[in-house]
Amino acid sequence: MTTSNFQLRKDQLADVERFLSDDGQDGAGLNASQVGAGKTAVAVEAARRAAYSGVKMIIAPLNTRDGWERTIRLLSDEPMRWLRKDDPSIVDCINGRQGWYFGGWEFMRQYGLDEVPIDFLILDEVHRAQNRKSASFVMARDAARGVQRRGGMRMALSATPYGNRPSGAFGVSHILWPHRKDLAFTHYWPFVDRYMGKHINQWSGMAEANDREYTPGEIASVMPLYWRHEQGFPCCINHPNGLQEDLPERVIHRVKVSLSASQRKLYDELQANMFAWIEDNDYPVEAGFPVVMATRLRQIALAVPRTEMAKRIKVDAQTGERSTVDYVTLKYDPETKGSKLDAVQDIVSDFQPGERCVIFTHSAGIITPILHRLSKMHIEAARWDGSVPQAERQRTKDSFIQGSPQNGGNGEGVQVIVAQIGAIGEGVDGLQWACSNEIWYSMDSNNLLNIQAAGRVRRDGQKTVTNAWSLEAEDTIEQDQLASLDRQTRIMTTALRG
Repeated sequence: MTTSNFQLRKDQLADVERFLSDDGQDGAGLNASQVGAGKTAVAVEAARRAAYSGVKMIIAPLNTRDGWERTIRLLSDEPMRWLRKDDPSIVDCINGRQGWYFGGWEFMRQYGLDEVPIDFLILDEVHRAQNRKSASFVMARDAARGVQRRGGMRMALSATPYGNRPSGAFGVSHILWPHRKDLAFTHYWPFVDRYMGKHINQWSGMAEANDREYTPGEIASVMPLYWRHEQGFPCCINHPNGLQEDLPERVIHRVKVSLSASQRKLYDELQANMFAWIEDNDYPVEAGFPVVMATRLRQIALAVPRTEMAKRIKVDAQTGERSTVDYVTLKYDPETKGSKLDAVQDIVSDFQPGERCVIFTHSAGIITPILHRLSKMHIEAARWDGSVPQAERQRTKDSFIQGSPQNGGNGEGVQVIVAQIGAIGEGVDGLQWACSNEIWYSMDSNNLLNIQAAGRVRRDGQKTVTNAWSLEAEDTIEQDQLASLDRQTRIMTTALRG
């Protein structure tokens, strides 16, 4: 008996039935479908139909909790209990009391779950565990082993389960099927040797996995149970033209901007001489390593920065002694100048009164100047980054959605969300009801985060064409980065299609 008339689509029901068929998948499966495929509903319905009388555990990003709770309420009569500090639900879970339990990845890392009597385990956004040396991997692996030992079922969900490289496939493969020695899922280096090979990093001298499979898509193809519904690709019998074929398209406008005279002077000086003098400060910006150099050049491409001295703790690698050292940081004043800031102003000024937009950037530091520029245009805007509490994010989202003309509102409230890509990439739903405009001020070097963020506005429920403006600083390292990200996307898309 369920509490609503909500029904799964035909393709979702097929996924549930295939997962429960136990046709050689050893009670485990990976749902790698793209955003909007309804992975949450498939997982909940599979767990409900499995009819276990014990613990059904969901480990997921904390900001997805409301979505899981809502789906469970639609499909099941049972409540969902949230595992958190000092909550009695933890004791009930450990003792195997029947029901749904939800825990955030960060919170659950502190527990050894191999002995917890979990009957059905759901690992949402499982790419968080793709690094085999991480605490998340260890926690997920141990939990899945315990479930397998007791004859339970494991389902992993993620549109990007490998992270940014095919070698990341080992994490989820080992978590779900650690006993499959025939597929080389038991140990990392045999896995790498079988599917992609390795090379020696010229900088570190350490062995690393190659970034391509010998046979593109092979890993996904040999997994005992793997499925992926994808937009614009004939992924299954139910989607001959791809997932959500009626979803309005996403039009990308590439906006190339030239650095201002001040930015270009700083950029060229740093690139040529490994340091640059910023304004009349008494100390330069130095760049001694390739990664630091790239970071500094990207910062200058965003806007004109200022330098600031700060202190940090340095630990001697030989003796372990700790000391305080000075170092230079780059900051942005609210009134700073920059060609990208001008471009944002030009784009937003063409919007209708009250029209909504999300501005994405990898840098939390540049958010303040963007907000300041929008404020001078009398546009209400809000930041969305790691410094913003969850309750404040919810208030921002509510204001953004409820006042949107696209959603029938009067145009009042938050008109623009300026978001750090890493903070808004997972679990945020509802923006598509209010907004069809994106401005990509900069991209994150972690392409997984870019892909996740790109699914916030163009997703199920979007009724109009999504316009995305991509700002590119000409003749800078940004263009090299964008080319590299495009290459990563092509490699990973092929790998995930299996």
